[in-house]
Amino acid sequence: MTSEVKTEDASRFARACWLSGHLLVLLVLIWQPTELHKEVLVDGEFSQLTWLLALIAVNVILYFRCALRDPGYVPLGDIESRRLRPRSERGVAYDLGSGFYAYCAICQVDQPIRAKHCKLCNRCVVRFDHHCGYMGACVGQNNHRHFMWYLVSQSVLDGWAASLSSGGFRSADTLDAWVLHNGVILATAILLWIVVVMPLGLLIYHVYLMFSNQTTWEFLASHRIAYLKAYSEEETSAFDQGCCINAYALCCTMNAATRWSVPEANATSKARSQGFNFWHNQYYS
Repeated sequence: MTSEVKTEDASRFARACWLSGHLLVLLVLIWQPTELHKEVLVDGEFSQLTWLLALIAVNVILYFRCALRDPGYVPLGDIESRRLRPRSERGVAYDLGSGFYAYCAICQVDQPIRAKHCKLCNRCVVRFDHHCGYMGACVGQNNHRHFMWYLVSQSVLDGWAASLSSGGFRSADTLDAWVLHNGVILATAILLWIVVVMPLGLLIYHVYLMFSNQTTWEFLASHRIAYLKAYSEEETSAFDQGCCINAYALCCTMNAATRWSVPEANATSKARSQGFNFWHNQYYS
């Protein structure tokens, strides 16, 4: 079995588990004596359930919009047009002014600046952030904004579900009886309050990356990326243009056609000496 087939099977499994988990939690919230249970099965009202289902629908759309979208694969082209170079040339740096960084011997393509080869997808991805096992897909230049909006919806959904589950406990005379009556909802509440921390924490982290125009790969491995080594000790990234412009670029203008170039390190140092920092710089005030 090839690695591509294994990766695709793992992606399908991750997505099936994600969908099954959402459905299971919804059924528990309706079945157990929560506020949702009271409204739907006792009072016959569906307003809160309608809003919850609407949020779930938005969450599902954003999830699959990110998971199934091309993250920014570097085009392979036809076989005849590929430049078949020796494997020894893999990783050899180019003139950064060309907009390319190195040659990938696996994909047999020139890697644009900020691109990285994903071993799981077996493709080079432009502005590679990370491979999300939760989605079974890479997060890159084309779907990073969708990933962030997904984190927003997932955080709100998990928080809402956790608050509903916390109100579903029934009283009992003894501890054993209480555990017997509330075991399912207790386990669900604990799981949801743990789970809510994950997308919320990731959201805060990716908001920081958005404002500083970095990716997870660049943030963690800048000391190993040749054209970023000069910036490893800097407070801002090599591509930082100010938090407002950075956020606008990621949320509104960044697409498959966007190409990156590395500014001179001494230009950044000069800007910092004039008061350049994350919040106040020459790009906005």
